[in-house]
Amino acid sequence: MELRPYQQECVEKVINQYKQFRDFLANHGQEALSEAAQSHLRKLQTALIVLPTGGGKTIVFSSAEIAIRQLLENSYQQSLNTLIIAHRQELLKQARDKYHLLMPDMPIGLIGDGVAEYGAPVTVASIATISRPNHLKNLKRFGYDLVIIDEAHHAAANGYQAVLDALPDAFRLFVTATPDRLDGKPIIEHEPLYSISIIDMIQQGFLCNLRAKAVRTSINLDGIKTTAGDYNERQLAEIIDSPNRNKRIVQAYQEHAAGRPFVCFAVTVAHAEHIADEFSAANIPVGVVSGKTPSAQRERLLKDFEDGKLQGLINCGVLTEGYDYPGLSCVIMARPTKSRALFIQCIGRGLRLAPAKSDCVLLDMSDNTLDHRLEPVSLSKALGIRIKDDESVLEAVEREEKGKRRRAPGDGKERRIKLEEREKDLTINLVQRFAWTKNDHGYFVCQFHTPGQTREHRVALIPDRQRAGMWRVAARLAPTYRLQWWQQMPMELDDAQQVAEREMLKLQADPSAIRLVDRLAPWRVEPATPEQIAKLDKWHVPYPKDANGHCAWTRGQASDAIASKLEQFKKRRKQKTKTNA
Repeated sequence: MELRPYQQECVEKVINQYKQFRDFLANHGQEALSEAAQSHLRKLQTALIVLPTGGGKTIVFSSAEIAIRQLLENSYQQSLNTLIIAHRQELLKQARDKYHLLMPDMPIGLIGDGVAEYGAPVTVASIATISRPNHLKNLKRFGYDLVIIDEAHHAAANGYQAVLDALPDAFRLFVTATPDRLDGKPIIEHEPLYSISIIDMIQQGFLCNLRAKAVRTSINLDGIKTTAGDYNERQLAEIIDSPNRNKRIVQAYQEHAAGRPFVCFAVTVAHAEHIADEFSAANIPVGVVSGKTPSAQRERLLKDFEDGKLQGLINCGVLTEGYDYPGLSCVIMARPTKSRALFIQCIGRGLRLAPAKSDCVLLDMSDNTLDHRLEPVSLSKALGIRIKDDESVLEAVEREEKGKRRRAPGDGKERRIKLEEREKDLTINLVQRFAWTKNDHGYFVCQFHTPGQTREHRVALIPDRQRAGMWRVAARLAPTYRLQWWQQMPMELDDAQQVAEREMLKLQADPSAIRLVDRLAPWRVEPATPEQIAKLDKWHVPYPKDANGHCAWTRGQASDAIASKLEQFKKRRKQKTKTNA
C-alpha cells in the first residue's frame, strides 16, 4: 500500500527517533544516569503521533512497526516483538486487519475477549485484559521491544501505566487524533513527534471539507457542575433531554442536511432513545447504538446504516472512536462538551473522503451560557480558527488569508505576489474531484477522457465480498477495455479512491503514461531488478520477501513503489518551498 506523503514523513520521524533511542542506550550502557540524562531518555523512549480521524493512524503505526522490524533484521540481525494495545475489540480487529494489508503473512496473536495468544511476533491486546496481574507477568516473561498504544489519549489510565511499568525498556509509540486527554491535560511531557491538523488535511485534500451550522436552542447550561473536566452527565442530561430540544434537532437536520447519512451524539442512552423517537415520528428511519447494545445487534444496525436502510444512527459513547464509514456526511453534536478531545473525535467521524461526497455538515446544538468557564467546545475553538455560521473550513481559511493580506503593512509588490501564490498553491493541493457515480451493483464508477482520445477509460471501486467496508480498484482502458486490477488487495474506500484518482490524473496529464499505468503491460510481471531493490532499500521502502530472503515483488510492483516514493519527495520539496516563501 502506498503511503501518503505526510504518512511517509511521519514513519521516517519515528524511525529516526527509534535509532536515537537505541544509540543512547548503547552509548550509556549500565551507567547511572543524571537527572537530565534520564529526562532525555524518557523523551527518546516515547514518540507521540497526532493524526486526525481519517489520517490513517493504523496504517502509519503498522508501517512504522514494519520499518523498525526490517531495520533490526537488516542492520542488527535482531528480531522484534511488538505489542499493540487498544481499549475496544473493534480497534483490535482494525489493527490486525490493517497490518495484514501491509504484511499479509505476519502471524498476529490476540489477547482479549477470552483469548490469550502469546508468542507471535506481533500481538494485539485489549487493555482490559492485558493489564490484569496474571497477564502482566506474561508480558515480563515474553518481553516486548515495541509497545504501540492506539487512541493514546487514554494512556494516562492506571491499566496502561501498569503495562508500561511491566515493560520499562520498550520503545513506545503513542497514536491519537488529539494531543489532549479527555480531561484537557497533555498526553506526554513533551511535544508530539509529528502532528498535522484537520485544517491542513482538508486543504491538502486528504479529508473532506466541513461546513458547520450552529443550531440555537433556549437551553441554559449555567449551573451544571464539572466532573473529570467535562459536564456532569447526569445534570447535563436532565437539562438538555427535553422534547422541544429533541424536536429542534430533527428540524435542523431537515432544514440543513436532509437526505444525508448522519450520526448523532447523545449524552445518555435515554437521551439517544428520545432523539430517535423524534426522528421516527418524522418518518426518518434511525437506529440507536450504545454500550448496552449487544454486539450482534450493533453490527446489524451498522450494516443497515451503511447499506442505506437507516438514514442515521443515534449513539451514546460508542461511535466516537474506531468507526470509519466514509459515506457519513452529517454529524449532529446533540451533546455539549467542554472536552476538545471528545469534540474532535466526534466530528472526525464525518471527515473521511468518499466518491460523490463533497463535504460534511456539522449540526452543532448551540445552548446558552453566561458563565464562560462553562462554555462548550465549538468548531472554531476545536480547530483554532474563526468559522462563521454556515461557513466551510476552506472558506474560513480563504477569508482569513485575505484578511491577513488586507492587514499586512505596506503595499509592496513582492508581498502581494507571495500571498497570491500561496492562495494558488492551496487550490493546486486540493485533490481533483472526478465525477463518480454509484451503480445498481454498489460500485462507484468513473468514466474519463485523456487528451487526444475520443473513447473513455472506465474505472470502478468495487466492494470486497469477504470484508465489509473494504474496496478494490478495477479499470478497463481504451481501446481494448480488458479488465485489470489497479488495486486487488482490499483497502478502505478513501484509500481506494486515492489510488484510482492518482492513476487517472497521470493519464490526464500525459496519455503516453498508459505504459506505466496499464497493469497488463508485459514488463510488469518480470522480477524486480537489482537497481530497483537497491532503491527500495536506500529509501527504506518495506517489501515482502520469499523463502530465500529475496524481494518477492515484480518489476511492476517495485516500479509503483519507487514512483510513489519519488512523488512523496516531490510533494515534500514543494511543501518546504511553499513554507519558506
